[in-house]
Amino acid sequence: MQHVSSQELIRRAVRCQVCPHCHRRPKHSETLGPLVPRACEPACAIFLHLPELEAVAAAHANAPGAYETAIRDSVCPTCKLTPSAGDFCADQMARTCPLSAYGKQVIELIEGLLAVR
Repeated sequence: MQHVSSQELIRRAVRCQVCPHCHRRPKHSETLGPLVPRACEPACAIFLHLPELEAVAAAHANAPGAYETAIRDSVCPTCKLTPSAGDFCADQMARTCPLSAYGKQVIELIEGLLAVR
């Protein structure tokens, strides 16, 4: 039996459920399995902020829509991926940031994993 950390379990789940649909994924990376890190992960808002997202999912479980505010309050102000990060982040407003585009899906995925664990 293999024991993995919750962070690694979340990474694998995101790779299965979110990465194949992401507009920023590297070409042909949708064919990779969940154990293989993608080349884009070091610069992905989702993967960079997994600990914060896990905390958001744990604190706001079953609160409809609360995840968006929590992400905007706890993740966006400290994000270093764009020059305009924070309240006026151009990527967040245009929904080109993976966290903005897939935030709900990621939070629901984490909530489900936390409920099982």
